[in-house]
Amino acid sequence: VSIDRGDGTFASGSGFHLRLRRRREGAGMGMQRGGVLLGGAPREVSVVVTCFHVIDGIRSGKATFDAYASNDSPTWFRLLPSLLLFTDPVRDLAACALEGGAGVASLPSPACLLHEQRLLGRKVEMVHHPHSGSKSSSRGHVVLESPPSHFLHTADGAPGSSGGPILSGGVVIGVASSSNGLMLRPGGREETVFQGVFVATLLASLSEAGYGAR
Repeated sequence: VSIDRGDGTFASGSGFHLRLRRRREGAGMGMQRGGVLLGGAPREVSVVVTCFHVIDGIRSGKATFDAYASNDSPTWFRLLPSLLLFTDPVRDLAACALEGGAGVASLPSPACLLHEQRLLGRKVEMVHHPHSGSKSSSRGHVVLESPPSHFLHTADGAPGSSGGPILSGGVVIGVASSSNGLMLRPGGREETVFQGVFVATLLASLSEAGYGAR
């Protein structure tokens, strides 16, 4: 995900694709957390999920995905402020619809953890694309939970990894955030930890707006 804020500053981060289905009439584009809904949304919509701090202040932007990325000529999908479907600055989550174009319909959409579950001790994998580069991943485990907002894990992050998916058993359980720090473990050992935001929080908010992940 690459963002132009229009003031001479730019941002880049990671993200992942979700295909959403409108489950009730009245659901529309432009839902801010707490509730503004705008009409005119299609029955199905493809979005990129990322962190709010990545997309905050967007004037224009673009996103590419593994299915269409190459070092020579990646396929980019345009992002616009008018296509923001969901923003939550408190939990650092955002979802932006992809402007229509060839290839949108065939983008894969990963399975997601739809409800809160106990994650403590689970092995996790964080997938990221630092500085919009090639795909990489790191592995660790969940060391602390603070539902419904976030959890801490030991999968190593990197600059540009914010917004990437955190998976457990091939299912997306969270969204990588930028926060990290040290956690004191038994015996006085310090361990570097990273923050993830529960993806179920995002899906619950989208459900309230009438959208469900396919």
